[in-house]
Amino acid sequence: MKKLISGVVLAAGLLSAGCGGTEADMAPMEDPSNLMSREDEAVVWCSYKSWRVDFYAEPELINVVGYLQCACYRQQVQVGQVTNYNKLAYEFVCSRE
Repeated sequence: MKKLISGVVLAAGLLSAGCGGTEADMAPMEDPSNLMSREDEAVVWCSYKSWRVDFYAEPELINVVGYLQCACYRQQVQVGQVTNYNKLAYEFVCSRE
């Protein structure tokens, strides 16, 4: 990420110095301040275990508001809210068949 921002700043510097073509040839660049606040979704792959963690609205673990789930070698799935109140719903090792 730091290399990307450094490259954007370097390119902006070169353009302002008159290098790299005319304004008509150049596409607008994304504002570097937006790059710092942008969050790209990271893909998390599951391993040899399947599991699910349920997240609750309260410490008494009554109302489920979301969950995080992994299924054998697939993408991790997040649904709803992640809170500090959680419980492992299940976990098992995937078969090799």
